[in-house]
Amino acid sequence: MIKIPRTKIQLVKEHTHLYNLPTKRVRNINDSVAILDAVFPAMRFEIQEVLVAIFLSCKNDVLNVQEISRGTIDTAFLTPRDVFAPALLSGASATIIAHNHPSGDDTPSIEDISSVARIAKAGILIGIPLLDSLVIGRTTYTSMLQKNLIPHFKKEEL
Repeated sequence: MIKIPRTKIQLVKEHTHLYNLPTKRVRNINDSVAILDAVFPAMRFEIQEVLVAIFLSCKNDVLNVQEISRGTIDTAFLTPRDVFAPALLSGASATIIAHNHPSGDDTPSIEDISSVARIAKAGILIGIPLLDSLVIGRTTYTSMLQKNLIPHFKKEEL
């Protein structure tokens, strides 16, 4: 006889809060920023890079928001697994990621652009597309989608 563990993976809801937002649906970049500002109000003032994800339903309703990584003053470590493991557990159909720049400058770095390309590629492969990646500065933000910094892949190209 051999012992083999039988396991079950579950998503555990830590808590639910009420937020003063007009909608739970993400229709545009301003909705994403409003959700981030409500759920993570101190993100713009963090002294470390903090990366968060918004997980969305097939109708772009927010399923949940989660901190994915907390880094150093100029780096947040990010792998596709960090983003998509909780996305899969959440039953997400799409995701939006965001991170702050403690310097206050919302200009995407070369590392930001290459990390987002890897995340976008992985999202296409597993069927959970990355809709946008936001860089949050002290008073402004940059949408990498609006700046055409998120590559669009077709499955047959991967």
